[in-house]
Amino acid sequence: TTLTSQRTASYLAYQDGWFIGLVPDTASALCTTDPTSWGGAPDIAAEGDPDFLVAAISNYKHVHLLGTKTIEVLYITGSASLPFARISGGLISTGCIAKDSVVNMNDQIYFLDDDFNVRRINGLQAEILSTPAIQYQISQLTDQQEAVAYSYSIEGHYVYVITFDQSGVTYCFDSTMKLWYKWSTGGYNNRHTSNCFIRYAGKNLVGDYTNGIIYEIDPASTGAGYLSKELINKMIVGFKRIGRTLTDLYIAPEDAADIREWTDTDIDPVTRREIFQAGGMGSLWNVQMHEMQHLGATGLYNINGDAAEYGKFMTSGGSY
Repeated sequence: TTLTSQRTASYLAYQDGWFIGLVPDTASALCTTDPTSWGGAPDIAAEGDPDFLVAAISNYKHVHLLGTKTIEVLYITGSASLPFARISGGLISTGCIAKDSVVNMNDQIYFLDDDFNVRRINGLQAEILSTPAIQYQISQLTDQQEAVAYSYSIEGHYVYVITFDQSGVTYCFDSTMKLWYKWSTGGYNNRHTSNCFIRYAGKNLVGDYTNGIIYEIDPASTGAGYLSKELINKMIVGFKRIGRTLTDLYIAPEDAADIREWTDTDIDPVTRREIFQAGGMGSLWNVQMHEMQHLGATGLYNINGDAAEYGKFMTSGGSY
């Protein structure tokens, strides 16, 4: 988007009839009610502690200007010559390292800060959401500035999804469950191929960056009734409510997926490959999973010959 004949906007935001465009490599932005004409548009400057602006985003009646070291929160003044001004106390001493990590989810702003933490702006505070382990893992990557994020909400879960494409990794934060996990496509060491999300006509849609195809997520095919991440989440929470900690889980092969491929969230079908590694099933959120041997797709022992119905106790007259 061209701001003047010489400058282009590095980021755009919109608030109550005003279009805000950041001037690249400066602490300034221009605002206008006519996005086709930026000549003579009034200037907004991040003046509290000037640094280069990287992103701008609207939330309620405020505009947040995110810089490399600070964040300023502005309100609409009603003046045509000075349409925005910083609210009292509206200077947050935290910077944003990745402009495409900024997301408004459930009326709160999420972003990757300059210390490789994922944060959420709550009022005039930028609270840290990353665990020390997640922050360390992100700090070891080489493409933090190129991080791309989006959010989705489905069946009461609000999830922030941040991807580091060159490093090939996607992390998710379920704000409802307050849990972090890695999300991948085609194997544990790959990023997830979804790059964006929208809910349209009652459908949950994601865009695949590899082929440009839009896919529908069907919440009904989440593996409900089978072992899934969602089920383990609920078990962990249930144990905490009674003052206990879930440490070990014994699982029959017929009811679980290969732990190496178990990287989808509850919005995706749970794969049922019945494949287990010699080294064991591994762990999830500090819950150690163990293989429990039993036979039959329904958990019933098959004591008959090859002609018997699979997984059922049989007699010559049929199943019990």
